[in-house]
Parts: sequence; structure tokens; C-alpha cells
Amino acid sequence: MAATIATLTTVAAPATRVADATRADTLSVIDTASGSLIAQVPVGQLPVALAVAADGRRVYVSNRDSATISVVDTLSNTLIATVPVPGVPEAVALLPDGNRLYVADRQSAIVVVVDALSGGIIATVPLEGVPEALTVSPDGSAVYVGTSSPDGVDVIDATANAITNIVAFPASPQGLAISADGTHLYITTYDAQTRRSGAFVTLDTATNMISSSLQLVTVPQALVVAPDGSRAFVTHLGTLGVSFVDLTATSIAMDVPLAGLPAGLALMPDASRLYVAAGVAPSQLAAIDTATGQVTGTVQLAGTAQGVAIAPDASRVYVAHRGDGQ
Repeated sequence: MAATIATLTTVAAPATRVADATRADTLSVIDTASGSLIAQVPVGQLPVALAVAADGRRVYVSNRDSATISVVDTLSNTLIATVPVPGVPEAVALLPDGNRLYVADRQSAIVVVVDALSGGIIATVPLEGVPEALTVSPDGSAVYVGTSSPDGVDVIDATANAITNIVAFPASPQGLAISADGTHLYITTYDAQTRRSGAFVTLDTATNMISSSLQLVTVPQALVVAPDGSRAFVTHLGTLGVSFVDLTATSIAMDVPLAGLPAGLALMPDASRLYVAAGVAPSQLAAIDTATGQVTGTVQLAGTAQGVAIAPDASRVYVAHRGDGQ
């Protein structure tokens, strides 16, 4: 069990709500076996991204409008603490040991390093551009941050909390994911001039050189990578939905159309099922069979869904979404 949170800005834990919350910004908890909505936990204003601790005991939710991180206990499905952070927090990622949380602040163009157990701010790392996405290497040694204006990937040494390398890009990174062995970083980018096309880029983390690039006819957003390194899954703006990318051939293997605007996505640990949040007030969480590309079920959600994450034991899916009318 993780250490008890002591010095965080704590709040009274509200009762878990299983009824649809039509106005509150919430973290929805969905059972993966039954596909049923089992809890809704009130969080901060405009929740956008999630990080789940490796032991599955906590979910960290970044709240853009309230400039906070909500900490949710997954055993009781209650909000146990609120952590104030600077600026406009969006993308978040945890070190594998769960001790540090990295928060991208778009307003100040920094990464905020937070002690995940105490809630204290350890450091802030200035960036060259505005952070759009971030991820952590599997060994916890490096943090990768995709930035715009200028476009690139900043590499942060997780021990020194300092930038060690900046890789320039010809287009703006939108999503990042790293291979299970840490050898390749995958980036979705889009053309900020036309806003009509993008690319799926592979970066060799040993050399920080681009090793391949797949041009896309739409604007890609978030992505996840299968643990065995065989495929990646990318959401797009518009009706295209989700693309399955063959990483061996660096080609599109399949496109899965989805209604609404796809946002966050998450992959089951065995890569058998993909969950994608889509739609605007109301929205839905779609479950996709990754072998066939078929949508096998949906869960209706109030408001607009954003970030999606899966528990390490694959028993729960977590979805951050803002309430209707916001």
C-alpha cells in the first residue's frame, strides 16, 4: 500500500455518486467485465488528463480550469485530496515507482514536478515551447515532452529535473507514447498551418533521431502503443475515429470510424481491447476489439469526455469528463 497522503490540500471525501451527473465535472469508473458505470467521483473544473499509480490505488486527474490535481482513492472511489499546481495543467504522467507526478503547464510553458505522496512541488522545468503531451520512460530515467511554438520534443533527465536534449520537429506534437522497452518514442504531429494533415513519427531514443514518419490525411491526436510493440492506436479529429498502425511496416492496418469527436484512449494490458472516449455533451466510451476493429460496447456519459486510463489489473476504466453546459 502506498504511503498515506499527509500534507496535501485535503477535502472532505464526497459520497460516491452512481447516478448520472449532468453538471458536475467527474471521474467516471467503469467495470471492464460488465461494461457498467459503477461510480462517478467529483473532481476539479475541466478535468482533461489522467495518470494511474502502478499499484492501482490512486488516480491523478489534472483539472485545467481550477489549476489542481485531484487524487482519487480507487478502493473507495472517493476524492481524498486536491493538489494546487501553477498555471493551466493538462498532460500528466507518473514515474514507474509512483513517487513523482509530472504535470504540463501550458500557461507558463513548464513541467511541474510534484511529490505524488506529499503533494509538494519538487521542481519546475522551463521548456522551449508550449507543452502539448508528455510521457515517462519505462525505467523512469527520462521524461519526454512534446511542445509547440517551437515544435519539438524536450528530453528531461528525471534525476536532475533538467532538459538534456531538444529534438526539433517540422510540425506540432499532439500525442506521445513510448515502447515497453524504451527504445522508441512515438509521436503524432499536425500541420499548424493547414490544420488538415499530420504524421505518425518514430523517434529512436538512443540517438534522439527520427527513424520513420508516416503521413496522415487527418489531424491525429492521442495515441497508445501495444506492449509487444507490434501496433499503435491513434485518434483523429473528425469522423475517421481511430487508426490501427502496424509498427513493423509503418503503415495503417485499419481505420475504425466513430461517432463524435474522439479524444482520449487507453489499451487493456493484454492489448485485446481499446477504449476510446468520443462525443460532446453527451459523450460515450467505446470498447473496440483490437483483433477485428469492431465496437463491442459503449457506455453513455454526461458531458464531454477527455482523458481515459485503465487500472493495472484491467478491472476498471477511468474517464475524466466535464459536465453538460460547460
